[in-house]
Amino acid sequence: MRRRPGTSPGSALVRLLPWAILIAGICVRFATHGVGARTPDEVFYSRYALAVAEQGPGYFPRFTREINDHPQAGSFSWPERAGYIALLASALKITGQEKGELGAYLSLIASVLVLVLVLTLGTRLADPWTTSAALLLAAVSPLDLAIARRTWSDSLVAMLMLTMFFACACFLVNPGRRRWPALFFLAGTYSLLVKESAWPVYLACTLVLAWAARGAQGLAGPVAARPRTMLALGALGVALAAAAIVLACGGPAEALRTWETARVANVPNEYMKLYQTGSPLYYFAGLGVLQPAAFAAGLLGAALAIVRPSWLTGRAAPGGEAVVRLLAWFAVGFLALAAAYPEKNLRFVSPLTAPLALLAALAIRAGTAALGARLPAARRWIPVVAGILIVASAALDLARFHDLFERRGLTDPVTPLLLRPPAPPP
Repeated sequence: MRRRPGTSPGSALVRLLPWAILIAGICVRFATHGVGARTPDEVFYSRYALAVAEQGPGYFPRFTREINDHPQAGSFSWPERAGYIALLASALKITGQEKGELGAYLSLIASVLVLVLVLTLGTRLADPWTTSAALLLAAVSPLDLAIARRTWSDSLVAMLMLTMFFACACFLVNPGRRRWPALFFLAGTYSLLVKESAWPVYLACTLVLAWAARGAQGLAGPVAARPRTMLALGALGVALAAAAIVLACGGPAEALRTWETARVANVPNEYMKLYQTGSPLYYFAGLGVLQPAAFAAGLLGAALAIVRPSWLTGRAAPGGEAVVRLLAWFAVGFLALAAAYPEKNLRFVSPLTAPLALLAALAIRAGTAALGARLPAARRWIPVVAGILIVASAALDLARFHDLFERRGLTDPVTPLLLRPPAPPP
């Protein structure tokens, strides 16, 4: 999935541009990292992890049993997120800190790794200009910036999902490399213990790996494993994650009690009814408010990639069309699942930030190329205008983040609050 040498010669400065944007994106995350107060979810995660750090893994089943003995709405031990709690507890124990800010820094690191993956995918799929555009759109995403400074699992699961996609895409192009299935199953199995939204992505990507290994010859080179091997590894990952969840509950009997407790704990409260429910348009409205240009261009890119990916890839590296189409199906499929799920929150779709940024940049590149072919007299100026519009859109995205999450002080990216007009000054 590497571009052929010479497809985008450029200058040394152009090749360094994506790296400069990556550094700028990291700086923006550090500059916007502080928050005034932690949300109830963050306080819960921090206290939970601190208890695990102090009392050891045995706290998981004890806490779960305590919750199961006294079930009530809004009270749950979240054994299916034991991987995230364990990571946060390990970080607390290693650093000796007891503050909630450490979990926020884990989110920041995960957000930075997402940008690194965008850079890696963009470099393999497109030229430096397109990669730079994708990085810029991802770097200034108001949703990603808001989540990256919170002790939530969303940034981490977004990074793990993109890692799964990257490994799956690399194996799809070059099935002869065993390291890609290994990377996929390591990141994927752990992601199943971070947040429930990773399960459909893991299962779908496992099927893609099995499909890529279906014959004696893939898109390039010999296959590294047979389809049944991929399916067996996928089943092993599910079994390991399920076993860890059962252990966190305290055994099969307690796991069944936890399932019953979940029905009581997940009864919608007033906040959920007001801000975390809605029609499938919930995400279209919310993402359209947060980052309208990138979201619209990303959806357009997804549609083009599904219909005819060659429009987006041009003379890209071998296998680029398959990867772009897979990226589009990932974005469309995940958005459809999130829209169908009863409970909604924009941070639930944080894994879409990077794929939509890449698809948006590819769509913009394809559009400028098509327009340049129709208007040869303006061919030199069309990319310049497109670049100015992208930079202007990025500046507006940053201003929107500052207005919503810093000036207005929104703590949760939920669509009804984003659509609510700001309160008049006193």
